Amino acid sequence: SAASATFEKAVHIFHQTADAMHHMHTRGWVHADMKPNNVVVNAEGLAKIIDLGQSCQVGTVKPRIQGTPDYIAPEQVNREPITPRTDVYNLGATMYRVLTRRPIPPPPPRIHGDASYYYYAILQLNTSKHQRDRQGQWRNCSMGHGRALGGCTCRHSARGSLNHC
Repeated sequence: SAASATFEKAVHIFHQTADAMHHMHTRGWVHADMKPNNVVVNAEGLAKIIDLGQSCQVGTVKPRIQGTPDYIAPEQVNREPITPRTDVYNLGATMYRVLTRRPIPPPPPRIHGDASYYYYAILQLNTSKHQRDRQGQWRNCSMGHGRALGGCTCRHSARGSLNHC
């Protein structure tokens, strides 16, 4: 169906975005303003992260509150250290907005329609108010065709990353 194809495209874009964020994180940087408008997709379906104006080094405490209201992580509002988990929250809020067309409420309600329990669990896990309760990375959570809709369960590494299913 058209809805299923759209969902699968969104999942593919989320996966690419998570890989790009992981690239930043491994180099000591956080985007700190992940939202739908900061991901562009070219004609071949390649997603790219744009607008690095609020990016900062991991551990930075910003002198003022910076971020987009519907996507901002609690630690950004509270002027606490910015970490990869900040981007995890921002991407979780982005995924929620794309999949439901609503801003993320705390805590997010169960998603209906094409989004499986698997994505609901990931959204719940990675949009916690507290950084310590979120995963460290979205990277490597295999969200390929069929597996994403089939309820794939990811393992968590010792470093708090989501790994291949």
